[in-house]
Amino acid sequence: MFTAAVKVLLLLPDAGLTLNNAGLVAGGPTTSGQFNFTVRVSAVPPQVAMKDIGLFIAAGGVPSTNFPLVASGSKRYLQDQKCVPFSILGRTAWFIISLSETDYKTFIDDTVAKGYNAIEFHVVNHDPRGNHPPFDGNGALPFTKRLDGLDWAGWLSYGIIKDEAPDFTHPNEMYWTHVDAILAYAESKGILCFMFPAYVGFGGSDQGWMQEMVANGPVNMQTYGAFIANRYKTRGNIVWMLGGDNGTGFSDWVLLLKKQ
Repeated sequence: MFTAAVKVLLLLPDAGLTLNNAGLVAGGPTTSGQFNFTVRVSAVPPQVAMKDIGLFIAAGGVPSTNFPLVASGSKRYLQDQKCVPFSILGRTAWFIISLSETDYKTFIDDTVAKGYNAIEFHVVNHDPRGNHPPFDGNGALPFTKRLDGLDWAGWLSYGIIKDEAPDFTHPNEMYWTHVDAILAYAESKGILCFMFPAYVGFGGSDQGWMQEMVANGPVNMQTYGAFIANRYKTRGNIVWMLGGDNGTGFSDWVLLLKKQ
């Protein structure tokens, strides 16, 4: 005859929850964080096994993540500043920059309500499938000038691209203030942002900015990279995404990378 008994050696009173010997969690979470407990299984004939288990609890439905995230000691996962593992459950939000304040807050709130904790998007949009690219939710453009020094009106098709493409060294403050607000609101909701500073696009197509980046050249792109890095160096909820649906087979793109 074989019988077994299960005993939980530690309860969870600090989280507003209890965990009984049957393994049932009860109560309402009042404190977010990682809570650990040990399960002990004893059996007849005499055998004993013990297992340490951890639960991450989010109080109030909003994850209490202490950004920025860092790599764990094992380099196998991300964790926050309190060493709480961050298990990524993300959704794409490619065109979120094109949304108004009301709409992007609705989207982020819905993201949290559905249990997601991360979104992925490009901070400047080129893809014609998007919502009025390259404008943001307030109708502002990311850059103010063309490469020939004239004002950029937002056209993404060109006669002479080396003259007419946007100059990445002339950011439009109105546009980037809108980006600031989106990132800040996402962070306030515990949302991690996987953000492309300039999505390349499949095969150098109009899905992304590869043609414009090549036209701008290494010096301009390094200037843009320094601008966006310095602007968001203290924003804790960003994971920087490079490239975007394109490898290194395109010769001009490879040349640009080698000059960075």
